[in-house]
Amino acid sequence: MFPGHFRVLFVILFTVVSSACSHLSYQRAEVSGSTIEYSDFEPTEPRHEYNLVLNEINLYDRSGAFCAGMLEAGDRASSRIAEEREMAEEGRMRGEYSWRERHASEYAGIECGGFFRWGSGVDTGLTDYSQVQPPYDNRGYGLFTHTGADHTLTEGGLHIGGRGPIIEGSGLGWLFSFRLSLGSMTLSAPIAPASPAPERIDEKNGYFVIPIATGITFNPWYLFGLGITLWGGVDGASALANYGEEKESFLDNFDYGAQAGWRWNFTYVTPSLQVGWRHNRFYWGGRTATHRGWEAMVGVDVHFDQF
Repeated sequence: MFPGHFRVLFVILFTVVSSACSHLSYQRAEVSGSTIEYSDFEPTEPRHEYNLVLNEINLYDRSGAFCAGMLEAGDRASSRIAEEREMAEEGRMRGEYSWRERHASEYAGIECGGFFRWGSGVDTGLTDYSQVQPPYDNRGYGLFTHTGADHTLTEGGLHIGGRGPIIEGSGLGWLFSFRLSLGSMTLSAPIAPASPAPERIDEKNGYFVIPIATGITFNPWYLFGLGITLWGGVDGASALANYGEEKESFLDNFDYGAQAGWRWNFTYVTPSLQVGWRHNRFYWGGRTATHRGWEAMVGVDVHFDQF
């Protein structure tokens, strides 16, 4: 597992050096989750509860060049951005260049790029894998249970986001995020009793997600890096895949969460700590996976445009 991740990390670092992207961040979080399997012949729903430790690397460009490419603005827009930056640096235009980062603690504008995340975890309790049909049709249905299921997740894709002040100088701000990504999730679990049945369940399925989110932030200067974030959104792909599916609650149609964090702002790097609660869902191989519960996160941002 690790050699593949190291290869991905090498590609990301090479891309940073070769493209001069302005922003690299790494985050490590622990989240609680579950999956529910939906099937026409099963009166009950096999449910898997798990904890995942997720690692995520983000590579963003805040100069505007990569955003222009992703939005198909072409070379003309990139040339205009470069010209405005040059004019601002030479003092030939008043005010700040709107796409450039003013400081790590007060960035406002658009960022585009890519991300890659991976993680694993273990089932946290007994899973009732009920009504699974054994090999013999005349034997009816069996009852399989298991503990200690291993879950792994890998995902990568494109990101477009932005942030800015709602009221200048108040610490109150807005944010939005749009991602287009592909991933895979694997479940591997022993089964007991094992007669007549396979000894393990090994399943791996891909998924496609289009998470869209917006929110508000409060991070005033007098709190010295302490701030809160409230956000909500929807996964477009899962909404289409699960259209008409019965939900436990109306809120199950949406993603939402709240976090409190502390950021230490330095010229070249910004370490951070964050705790919060999240609810987000995605459709995975006939199941609906839900990450719901408390999460804790540590991270570091590297600002290449400050070197």
